[in-house]
Amino acid sequence: SREGKQQTPTPTPTPHRRMAGGLLRPRSNRYRHLLDWLLHVNRGRQVKLGLQNMQDMMTKLGPGFRDEHLKILHVAGTNGKGSVCWKLAKTLEDMGFKVGLFSSPHISSFRERVSVNGEPISEEEIEEILP
Repeated sequence: SREGKQQTPTPTPTPHRRMAGGLLRPRSNRYRHLLDWLLHVNRGRQVKLGLQNMQDMMTKLGPGFRDEHLKILHVAGTNGKGSVCWKLAKTLEDMGFKVGLFSSPHISSFRERVSVNGEPISEEEIEEILP
């Protein structure tokens, strides 16, 4: 009889499964395919230096995207961008701001590249955003 015995709750599924060596494996095939496409879409293309890409993006986003309350920091340079951005983000979060951070490359999971207040983007959000 099971009476009197406590049942162990079923663990909540995690967004990743551990593989040998401690690496994380995505749960969704669609997510895997999107990452493969995204990480290879610009392979072999020449790097375009300067701010023109950022200006073009802001133009394409249109005036509805512009918000006088939205402040953007664009950190550029040769070395230390990731560390500087992470420290700036943490400082601004500690001051009470809502902070979105994009950083590249990632270390162990693509999800590290996009975060809000230190919380990485979910696989489901990536699937919604990408085509």
